[in-house]
Amino acid sequence: MIKHVALSILILLLGTIPERVLAAKASRCDEKQLCHDSQLAADVINLLDPTEQSFAIASVNHPTRAITVAANELLWQRAREKTSDVEVRATAAALLIDTYLNTGLSDDAIKLYEALDAETRERVSSGPIAFGMADVSPSEDFFVDESPTLTAAGLASAYAEAGRLGDADKLLDLASKPTSMPGEHQSIRTDRAQIAAACVRTLIHADERTDWFAWVFQDEEHTHAVIGCPGVVAARAYQRRAAQRLDSSGLPEAWRSGVEPNERPGAHSGGQDKLDAALKKLPKQNARIEQLTAALAAIDREDERWIAWQRQRDDRQSHRHESTTQDEPSPRDHALANVLAERLARPAFNPYRIEQTNAKASIAKPAQSKRCAHGVIRCLDVGQLRWELLMSQDYDPSGEVPAAGYWLRRTELPTGQPQSFYLGIKEHMPFELVDSDQAFVVDGELRLLVRRAAIDPDKITFPPVGLDIRGEKTVLLLRAKLDDVTKDSDEDGLTDLAEQQLLLDPQNPDSDGDGIPDGKDSLPDVALSAEPSVRQRAFAAALAFLTHEPDLAISIGVPGTDAFVRRRASDERTLFVTADPEDVAGISAGRRIIVLPTSLDFELLRKHAAFGVFYPMSISLRMIDDKHAELRYSASWHGGTLVMELHDGVWRIGTLSSWIT
Repeated sequence: MIKHVALSILILLLGTIPERVLAAKASRCDEKQLCHDSQLAADVINLLDPTEQSFAIASVNHPTRAITVAANELLWQRAREKTSDVEVRATAAALLIDTYLNTGLSDDAIKLYEALDAETRERVSSGPIAFGMADVSPSEDFFVDESPTLTAAGLASAYAEAGRLGDADKLLDLASKPTSMPGEHQSIRTDRAQIAAACVRTLIHADERTDWFAWVFQDEEHTHAVIGCPGVVAARAYQRRAAQRLDSSGLPEAWRSGVEPNERPGAHSGGQDKLDAALKKLPKQNARIEQLTAALAAIDREDERWIAWQRQRDDRQSHRHESTTQDEPSPRDHALANVLAERLARPAFNPYRIEQTNAKASIAKPAQSKRCAHGVIRCLDVGQLRWELLMSQDYDPSGEVPAAGYWLRRTELPTGQPQSFYLGIKEHMPFELVDSDQAFVVDGELRLLVRRAAIDPDKITFPPVGLDIRGEKTVLLLRAKLDDVTKDSDEDGLTDLAEQQLLLDPQNPDSDGDGIPDGKDSLPDVALSAEPSVRQRAFAAALAFLTHEPDLAISIGVPGTDAFVRRRASDERTLFVTADPEDVAGISAGRRIIVLPTSLDFELLRKHAAFGVFYPMSISLRMIDDKHAELRYSASWHGGTLVMELHDGVWRIGTLSSWIT
């Protein structure tokens, strides 16, 4: 099974200036190695005079790569002239070698590497990752961000391109050695470094047996990879060979990577004014930039096809966070939409009466009594029964917006099995519990002290989630008969309040008519297909993959409460999915899934008392051919695109993109 590869914003910035600057600024030498590397950065940049420093700093990640090459050539020239320190010389050499490799000047990279003395050459291609930042001026920083493993892997690609496979394999042996780096970001960069050698080795020794789907999207051997093989090494020789191999791999074109151009017109570059001012005083560098611009343009012309691929891929990636697009809904989709519309049109079942009370308001907190279970808001023993109040998102969509429901749990003492009942009341929709010493189960009634403290749905913002609570101080009493709260009219194992929340029929024990009672049916509103189609099997595999991924919600507590601390989830946890039921009918899930058809008028949900703030995951499947598919998903605040390949009768899954607000 291909593992999930989360391309979050952090990962998209991997290896770029902003991430490392932030890390260095945050650390400010709080670790010994960071202090060493920051001093190394200072030693390197101090090889240059002030004008040269401005040129070097402004050239980093410049959209015209010829400028970056010229600046690193100058830095290497000064290192040769001014220092014999191996680390300083190796850092300056590595910066230039990497720049040569990334722009396609592979021959220059090899010549420089082979011209180094043995000690410097060893430090360039093996050893620990180093990064540190030097304060050059109040507005200018210079930092070292070098990974010898990645340099060795890039050099191996260049040697392979030159037909020197023996030298390439020797460098890959160096690149395969474990590396380390200090600080909180070490897992990101070292994981990338550890798989670089394996990716390059597979690429340069590829044959008809090479599994290109696994190579692009990573396999179980690389469980901690943060990016797939195509992006793990930036060397042009590597990117070019990858594009050539993938062109004949049989993978859909949309999944293939291309080549990054040496000239990126329109790209933003900070410090352009300082760069222009510095270059006015550096005529030799100006002349060198003109030479390099012509040389790199010629390289881009040779790789024009692969560059076009990359631009198309970047364009697709920039639109992947938009809403999923659906095919024309199936007849089954329209049929379920009509059924749900009819159910939503029924008067909401509300067993509660609201009464005035003289009690004072304070927000309910988890019970501190030793006799109450952990996470329980309140507990009470009445005769041989224990009653407990708690919160759960088992029947309410999870995500960044708090919408946990209140539950009542009943246990016969001393050893009876607990039974839980969904109360049909959600936190802050519109009530919150208030503290009370009064019994909450009295004479066959549930009695809850609450106050209105509703989330304003028009003022929810992302990211991060921002909430506005329309709160009132008046305390109210909610009363409901226990018989109404626990009522299960059709005796299918789900109470009427639960079925209302799950959009099922409380008068029909088998809402989808497939012979499985609603309380035991993991897909209670869509009947299973006896023989799932290839498409249905693909959807089932992708949904199983998604539901086993960690919850990426960055939940922020409601102002003035600690509600998230009290949340829990059990085997009753339910996933709400917007999808065509024709696709979902092949699923045999380990958890309950409620399908919302794509043709449903979602205004009906927003207006219904049982829902309100509601962000179900929207999923659409596109079959590319009989063995490749894409599945796009969005839950408003996070989403992405999965890629799928049918291999020996099993759908393998990788991640093409993933985003989170």
